[in-house]
Amino acid sequence: MEDNGYGGIYTLDWGVTEDFHVYAAEWNSDSIVFYADGVEVESITKEEAGDVWNEDHLHLWMGHEIFTWEELPTADELPAFFEIDYVRVWQHALPLPLST
Repeated sequence: MEDNGYGGIYTLDWGVTEDFHVYAAEWNSDSIVFYADGVEVESITKEEAGDVWNEDHLHLWMGHEIFTWEELPTADELPAFFEIDYVRVWQHALPLPLST
């Protein structure tokens, strides 16, 4: 199977379903750093990613899926809701050219 992405499993110090939290990814040409509530939880460099490194624009995918090959929720865990309060995206300012 062709590897076409990067993923990981991270254990956080809180139940992610109990309250809203802030998750972030800071992306530049050499690395991506992942944060949860302002604390770095993981990072990957272009060198570590190898062939799966994305040279195109980074796209946001907000959603949650249940896969049959993963553990399915039990009846006492349903109904369940996935709610996003807000999304904010910004780009670091590029330096202005020096005037001559």
